[in-house]
Amino acid sequence: MTALPRARGTRPVFLESEQLDDLLATLMALTQEVAVLRERCDTSERLLAERGVLPLVEIEAYRATADVEAAREQWRQDYLDRVLYAMRARGEQQAEGATIERYQQVIAEVGS
Repeated sequence: MTALPRARGTRPVFLESEQLDDLLATLMALTQEVAVLRERCDTSERLLAERGVLPLVEIEAYRATADVEAAREQWRQDYLDRVLYAMRARGEQQAEGATIERYQQVIAEVGS
């Protein structure tokens, strides 16, 4: 798995707390993922039904093989990495001692 890019420095806080900002970022990432998934699923089901290729009853009866389950589990882990990115990034920043004051100090140093 490729690591997600990470901006350096602390992120600004827009809501009442960092935790609310993290929750909003997580919610928005999840919302985007669900919207894309819903659209792709809808397109696939419409095309399959229009062409008479796959009745809904066959989709409902499908049982995944071990290989399919392993691939799905890898996808789930990658997905959770994307959804939980904001909280993980803030935790890493805090562990590194990053603060808004330090961020502003670096900006001032670079700007002078």
